[in-house]
Amino acid sequence: MRISQVLAGFEPAALVQALQKQPQAFVRLVQTLPSLSRGGMDCERLLVEFAERKASLEKDTAPKSRSLSSRTQSYVEQKLNLL
Repeated sequence: MRISQVLAGFEPAALVQALQKQPQAFVRLVQTLPSLSRGGMDCERLLVEFAERKASLEKDTAPKSRSLSSRTQSYVEQKLNLL
């Protein structure tokens, strides 16, 4: 959830009334916004890094082909025909 969504969720009249009763709450709110923004950006960055790591791991652990190479197959056929 974004900070703007949280603030938009408050009823404006109630917010104004609460801040008029406690003006120091406005100062704390303004001081807290940069920390919240920084935390949100850090969270987004970590989510992107996690998705990149997950994609890299899935790519690295993708099942490899389990078939014989043509060289190995020729070798086995050649040896079996000798028996």
